[in-house]
Amino acid sequence: MSKGIFILGTKQNVGKTYVSTLMFKKLFNMGLKVAYYKPVAMNISYNDDVAYSSEIDSVYKFSDIDANISDFFTYGYENNMQPYIASVVENKRINIDKIKEDFNYLCEHFDYVIVEGFSEVLIPCDIEEDIMPIDIIKELDLAVVFVSSCDEESILNDTSLNISYLLSNNIDLKGIIINRFNKESFVDIDNKKVIEMVTGIPILTTIGNNESFFNILGNKLKSMFSDVNLENLKVEKPLNENILDISFDLNSDCTLG
Repeated sequence: MSKGIFILGTKQNVGKTYVSTLMFKKLFNMGLKVAYYKPVAMNISYNDDVAYSSEIDSVYKFSDIDANISDFFTYGYENNMQPYIASVVENKRINIDKIKEDFNYLCEHFDYVIVEGFSEVLIPCDIEEDIMPIDIIKELDLAVVFVSSCDEESILNDTSLNISYLLSNNIDLKGIIINRFNKESFVDIDNKKVIEMVTGIPILTTIGNNESFFNILGNKLKSMFSDVNLENLKVEKPLNENILDISFDLNSDCTLG
């Protein structure tokens, strides 16, 4: 049975993709077949009508994987703006059923699927249909790992409010990862302690600036993923063989621990 996790953060540029990259590399070096998937990708470009995301490509390239990037996102927008605005401007409305179909398709072919959220927790995906990021999380039935960053002045307030909202909506929170953490900073150390105390959610690990070591044991990382139930959705999408063009070198350099 495939397993999945949803990566959320306080806002854009807190390090969701960086955390996802380190998580991906760790699982890959454990010999597991892992996919990184973004339901909604911004700043995409086109080459011969094929959509491409440099952000998604960077995750796979970090593990020296040459993947068919267009298989790993559902909605791609050229404009870097809030998804619900981009969806109107580019006339591509977000549909949860389509996201679920693509997610389940990946789960049929990969052991682990890392799903990265977009923008902030309370930014709508579609106003007319009243679709929020939390609706996608619930539809995919995934647990969440939450990312905060120490370069935010309001890290304590933002993290606490987001966690409170997620818990009030019965989201399974596996823990918090604090990015850009300075082990020599009293402020960072104190914020870490207070966030854990106020939210009641464990800090899984901290990541320093440009740190490439993911300090979570492999078995603990695997335990954070939720089982994915594919029984309720028949995926009729034809197999794109390119999606499986990923080589798994079990002797690769495990640079991330």
